[in-house]
Amino acid sequence: MASPVLEISDLRLSFGSREIFNDFQLSLDPGNHTLLLGPSGSGKTSLINLVAGLLSPDSGTITVDGETMSGLSASARDDLRRRKIAVIFQTLRLISALSVRQNLLLAQKLSGVARDNDKVMTLLEAVGIETLADQRPKQLSQGEAQRAAIARALVAEPALLIADEPTSALDDANAGKVAELLLKTADDMGATLLVATHDARLKDNIPAAIELQSLETAVAA
Repeated sequence: MASPVLEISDLRLSFGSREIFNDFQLSLDPGNHTLLLGPSGSGKTSLINLVAGLLSPDSGTITVDGETMSGLSASARDDLRRRKIAVIFQTLRLISALSVRQNLLLAQKLSGVARDNDKVMTLLEAVGIETLADQRPKQLSQGEAQRAAIARALVAEPALLIADEPTSALDDANAGKVAELLLKTADDMGATLLVATHDARLKDNIPAAIELQSLETAVAA
């Protein structure tokens, strides 16, 4: 049996007197694409930052693809994140001065993998914007820019792909299209998808879900 791509045990996090997580548990097997559901303020962003090593827990263990994130130095967390995790943030963070192709080539370099134009073009083809490779982000529609951000996130072939509120500003039809695109590209690239969202519409596309009911309690949906 394959080891979990993400395993969180006995996680605790507080900000001052405000408890965010108390003995939180989560385990994701390879290919077990999952929603992390909850309203604003329920701890979704904190959990993403913990998993990505941008924030350290008070206690507990976070393991990504067999490597422990919690307890590492900041530089070691950065290294693990570059090798194992990709995050698509709400603000897509494409570099406006670079073309789409150049954004992906730079992401390869920053991730420590060899610059490979053929792989970049394969990724852009996978998300349907290969003809826009030499356009700059400001020349793209919102949907095209989101596709570019998905392709950029996958350049290092991460084990875990996290999407933060990818459909919050989309209507029903486009929300479904983005969900299907995320699922297809994650499957094609062998990544496990975790979507942090308050958008319950995505249950139609990704039935497996963890629901953060409050700042103190999380239950399987």
